[in-house]
Amino acid sequence: MRRGTSDRFADRRTGAFYDVWTAKDAVLKTLGVGIGKGMTWFSVLGDRQHEPSIVVRAC
Repeated sequence: MRRGTSDRFADRRTGAFYDVWTAKDAVLKTLGVGIGKGMTWFSVLGDRQHEPSIVVRAC
């Protein structure tokens, strides 16, 4: 049975969530910071060329 487009989209979205979560968790562990500060003060999304980068927002 073929999977629908929405099923494939949901799988990709779930995979992307775990990719970002894992990257953010790695940054927090590297900095020795707990999750209590939250995860919204920085981003691990790449730039337009899809190069990995970390962007820290002013608090």
